[in-house]
Amino acid sequence: MNNTTKGTAEFLRFLITHAAIGVAGAVAMVGLCLATDFLNLWTLVSSSDAGPLAVAVMTVFFAITFASVQMGFAIMLRAEDNGPPRAKMFRLVPARVTPREGMVAATARASARKNR
Repeated sequence: MNNTTKGTAEFLRFLITHAAIGVAGAVAMVGLCLATDFLNLWTLVSSSDAGPLAVAVMTVFFAITFASVQMGFAIMLRAEDNGPPRAKMFRLVPARVTPREGMVAATARASARKNR
């Protein structure tokens, strides 16, 4: 195996591992929602003929969402940034603001109307 193939295999293993973590989280979340009868979900599912299908569809959609979020989160945390921190790149200087007479009078009128 050359370095490119080895790196690709490691990255795919990384993605599959985090996708599995996301799927496990999704299954746990669906189980928790059903076990606690969240929003009467278990009551609805158990009283309907299409209940098992609804649970399967919800589990698949949760799995897709949770796995995608987990993989994206893992990839974002893995990023390497060798540049200077952005806070040090720009120096923030507060702007000096002086109120104008018209603004002060308008604020006083608005405050007087509010206190009536």
